[in-house]
Amino acid sequence: MNRLPLDQLSSALAKNYSLNNHQKLLYMLICNFFSPQNIVTNLFRTKHLLLEKGMAVRPPYIPYPKEIEYIQKQYFVLEGLGNGRPLTGIEIANLYGNIQTNQLGAGLATAFSLCKK
Repeated sequence: MNRLPLDQLSSALAKNYSLNNHQKLLYMLICNFFSPQNIVTNLFRTKHLLLEKGMAVRPPYIPYPKEIEYIQKQYFVLEGLGNGRPLTGIEIANLYGNIQTNQLGAGLATAFSLCKK
């Protein structure tokens, strides 16, 4: 079967070249997959599948404190250099953002390595 790459397939349709039914069906499926109506649906399906497989990270949940707790030590900022302390909400949010950025970078690197000739 004679198969055209995707970029040649779209230009062939634009130039009214004769395409077999398989090529037309493939083009319609790809256009339907990336249509504006299906993008949100596909995003939710993909996120749900990644969460099921354990490949996606859920955003951190920080419960509200039940009582107010005041800082007793004046060297709260310098304490991070020595003894361990609990992370603040901002630090947890930054770690989560870094994890998402690393996942995106790893995915892009994998995609580019698959496209490399």
